[in-house]
Amino acid sequence: IRFDHAQWIDKAIIYQITPYTFVPNGDLQDIIKKIPELAVLGVNTLYLQPIYETYGGGQGYDILNYFRMRPDHGTTADLRQFITTARQYGMRIMLDFVPGHSSIHHRYAKNSVQYGTDSHYYNFYKRTRDNAPYSMHYNTHPQGFLYYFWTDLPMFDYDNPEVQRWMLEAAKFWLVNFDIDGYRIDAVWGVNARNPEWAKKLRRTLKSIKPEIFLLAEDKATWPATFDESFDAAYDWSASESWVSQWTWQWDYNPSANPTIFNYPSQGSRARMLREALTNYNNGYHPRAKILRFLENNDTQPFYLHHGQARTRMAAALLFALNGIPMMYNGQEIGHSTHPYSTYNIFESYASIRSLDTKLLFPYYQALIAIRNTYPSLSSENYREIPMSPSSAQFGFHRWLGQENIFVLINMANAPVTAQATLPVDRIEIDTLKTYYLTDMLSGEFLSVPGSELSNVSISLDAYHTRIFLLADSVLSVTPLPEKKIVSPGTFALEQNYPNPFNPRTTIAFSVPDPGNVSLKIYDILGQEVMVLLNQHKMAGDHKVEFDGSGLASGVYIYQLMYQKKNIQRKMVLLK
Repeated sequence: IRFDHAQWIDKAIIYQITPYTFVPNGDLQDIIKKIPELAVLGVNTLYLQPIYETYGGGQGYDILNYFRMRPDHGTTADLRQFITTARQYGMRIMLDFVPGHSSIHHRYAKNSVQYGTDSHYYNFYKRTRDNAPYSMHYNTHPQGFLYYFWTDLPMFDYDNPEVQRWMLEAAKFWLVNFDIDGYRIDAVWGVNARNPEWAKKLRRTLKSIKPEIFLLAEDKATWPATFDESFDAAYDWSASESWVSQWTWQWDYNPSANPTIFNYPSQGSRARMLREALTNYNNGYHPRAKILRFLENNDTQPFYLHHGQARTRMAAALLFALNGIPMMYNGQEIGHSTHPYSTYNIFESYASIRSLDTKLLFPYYQALIAIRNTYPSLSSENYREIPMSPSSAQFGFHRWLGQENIFVLINMANAPVTAQATLPVDRIEIDTLKTYYLTDMLSGEFLSVPGSELSNVSISLDAYHTRIFLLADSVLSVTPLPEKKIVSPGTFALEQNYPNPFNPRTTIAFSVPDPGNVSLKIYDILGQEVMVLLNQHKMAGDHKVEFDGSGLASGVYIYQLMYQKKNIQRKMVLLK
């Protein structure tokens, strides 16, 4: 219980759901309708963001009651049906648990404001500064609470035993009553910093009830203390204390962009940066560390928006070929490009996920997941870099388990290259008299190489391309993927609205080649302007806008996109 984790965790492929944007209103019944498609995608673990009663709605971290469902998501009966349906498709369920703070509108916080030091709950909230890790991020609310980044989320005082017991009871409640399979513990980096012993109590408490429960910390996998009898896995964050949630693949903070290794201006630095990211700057990891890997989540920019098709596919293949636990964020499988803090819905109950996949990313992720599920070496922690030449933007590594050997090569440059990969033949059993085959498990292409020549192999890599090779003494049969649909960020395009006809809402998608002012207006059939949907600066890439025609009569309407003296018009039908 103190150290071990269940075997299923090694094979977990997590799909994160933000209910309120996944479908309108975050209705669990509508989310249930998507489970069969998510099973086809291949994910096996569904992680729901907070489902507890909240003050402001949205992503749901300003909690009013830790023991009650938020009504816009549904009832406890709906939650039970969600869990039952997911398990029928072989999936496990994780909930988001929020032990670090409450809403400032929580009755305990309000009581402490009203009665001050006479309130029983006054000491439920931290009010005194200290020198704990991350203390440079403390802020003081006018009411005396300390908080980190959000003024309406006062932090709990974990020196108070009653707070510790309260949060343990809340965590036990959903496990005992709904038999969930795991928790993602929100912002536990702050709790660990203020009182690292509480996480150990949490682990002992929950694992004594269900030993196979998965405890995922929203904390740094780069900090050894994260795995000190506390958590099974943690986020792929850098060790920097000044930037709490720095993704190791991200090199700069920019709230309107996504500066990663893969779009770093100097291509010649990318391999070095990736090496540093994968090795914690050569400092390594705790022996029990398990890393949650991702391209995006509920706090980050959509990856596709700032990287485009080729780099998204390249990074996705890297993600699913690495050690650790891969996680997808809802909409990632279709290249959804709206920031997770927005209120735009990603899916609708009546439209399939694949019907929205204009970029053919769904089958690509499906293939990556199938490869990971098929080859046990990819779910192991066995990883070592292999030498590459050239090596400025090219990187390679070896994954293995028993007699299974997989080699992954990535070209992060914007031009194709023929690379020399040095395979570790001294570490694997090779018959120099036999012919071996390196089969690209995504394309089906293969190289036949005499065993005596395997130590140095010449392999072609397209621009922004990851290849995953299985080494075997026979050729692997691979089903070809659908032809790539390249959606270039260098185009100016306006898509047909969906759905069409509609009543009363529809989504309009468009793309622009460069940053600039974009105007999107609605006109009636007589050419009279009805509404300005958008008139603002937009970054290059794909965008979506929702149009609500509730106040309009049935009929044909025209929507016009204007950008840099260019315009495109399309018709749509409102049918009430």
